[in-house]
Amino acid sequence: MPPNPAKSVRLFRLKTPRYRSDVDAGALVRDAKDQLSVDGYRALVLALQFGLRRAEVDRLQWQHIDLLAGQLSVEGTEAGATKTGASARVLDISPGMIDVLAEWKEGAIGDYVVAPLAALRSKRWSSYRADVAFEEVLGWLRGRGWDSAQPLHQLRKEFGSMISMNFGVFEASEALGHSDVRVTAALYVSAKRAIHLELPQ
Repeated sequence: MPPNPAKSVRLFRLKTPRYRSDVDAGALVRDAKDQLSVDGYRALVLALQFGLRRAEVDRLQWQHIDLLAGQLSVEGTEAGATKTGASARVLDISPGMIDVLAEWKEGAIGDYVVAPLAALRSKRWSSYRADVAFEEVLGWLRGRGWDSAQPLHQLRKEFGSMISMNFGVFEASEALGHSDVRVTAALYVSAKRAIHLELPQ
């Protein structure tokens, strides 16, 4: 018998449960603006509004944001490369968010959007310039009952769910920087509205 051609094919298996959302994003952002520091608020907004990973928030510089074109570029910097090749991406900025970023930039005192005065650290996976801001957001989210192992990453999943609901799972996969849409569909997307059909009359 000839060898099985599918023998070397790896099967796609779920490692963690699929994301389930119960987040009121509007209330979350309003409360964060009132209760978090400037850097904590910015870190939360960037993770929720653009689906950025913690390292991507940490490395984001003003040179990566083109307010005239309405685009934000996720790319490698001197602090490190992107997680994968697919992680390098260009995201569109909504008109309302352009206004927010323009306001932030007006008072910018350094190259980085979050924690502009914090120095670069060694490239160990657990080291971030903006660790103080991230720890503040983590504590704040856990205080609101977010008991997941990675509350900041949950913001990214919330972003993916909102993009999927409004534009589609393939668009969500692109925006999240996933190399495989199956990862997005299986782990990152939750239905944000009821999915049903009315009974024909």
